[in-house]
Amino acid sequence: MDRPSTVEMRVEAAPEYLIVLRNVAADLAMGRDFDLDSISDFRIAVDEACAILLRLAEPKAVLRCLFHVRTDEIRVHVEVPCSERPVIAQDTFTWHVLTTLADSVTTNVTEAAGHSAGFLASIELTKKPVSAATE
Repeated sequence: MDRPSTVEMRVEAAPEYLIVLRNVAADLAMGRDFDLDSISDFRIAVDEACAILLRLAEPKAVLRCLFHVRTDEIRVHVEVPCSERPVIAQDTFTWHVLTTLADSVTTNVTEAAGHSAGFLASIELTKKPVSAATE
C-alpha cells in the first residue's frame, strides 16, 4: 500500500465498541509493517484516546474515528459530540499512557455547528513504524 488512504469508522460512543476500533488500528499497523511492539502500542493508544472521549460524550453519541494511513505514519483523528464544553484532562494516567505510546498527541474542542451537541471534542495522534521513527 504505497498510496495514502483514509478509513473512517463511526461507532456508538460506548465501551463495548472500542474493540472494533482497536482491531482496525492493529490491522492498519500490520499493513504498514509496524513491528509487533509498535502494533500493540498503536492499538492501546487508539483505545486510550477513545476512552478519554467516551467520558465526555453526550448520551447516545456517535464516536467518529478517521485513520489517515501514509507511507511513514498513521494519523488518527477521534471525535465525539459533547453537551457542555469539555475539558480534556492531561493530568491522568490514561493521558500519560496515550502520550507515552503515540509519537504525537493533540487535542481540540470546537463548537459543533450542525450537531445537536454544543461542542466536538477531538484527539489526534500519530504513530510511525520503528524504521520511520528512527530515520
